Amino acid sequence: MAAKGRIAIIIARVVALLSGTILMGIIAANGRVTDNFFDTQVCIYNQVDAACRYAEAVGALGLVFGVLLAFADFLILLEIEEERIKTFNLVSIIVAAFMAFASLVCFGVLEAEWAANSPRQERVVRELNDGAVSGQSAIAFCFIGMASWIVVVVLCSLDQRKQGSMSVS
Repeated sequence: MAAKGRIAIIIARVVALLSGTILMGIIAANGRVTDNFFDTQVCIYNQVDAACRYAEAVGALGLVFGVLLAFADFLILLEIEEERIKTFNLVSIIVAAFMAFASLVCFGVLEAEWAANSPRQERVVRELNDGAVSGQSAIAFCFIGMASWIVVVVLCSLDQRKQGSMSVS
């Protein structure tokens, strides 16, 4: 019974891992375009390079935390020691809550900068093939990452509560 709950947590973590990886890949591959007028690389999010760097960092953290926590989940499936599971669930809740918050901030920053694109910036993005699609898909994967980290928090909290009720009885 506990394995089914743990598998749901693993699936949610894998979704978070994939969305972080895709977010990082989109921004790294298509987040900056060459402005031919100034002959420089500019971020497609209103030329605010911090937005691109922050999105790359959130994607990288999502990838790293997703891999580490999913690997630890597989180890927990093999070793069922109640105290370690409780500790790991608490750490998972903290890490997932941090990543959900970081993804929320990333979503807000990218969305705000995308909405504030100037006419000149829109021209630069249009010159890039599928620039608008890249910008919007990064925002979407940021939201998916945020939602999946929230699901991880909820599932780990439920597992933590279930572990607590099992030890009382």
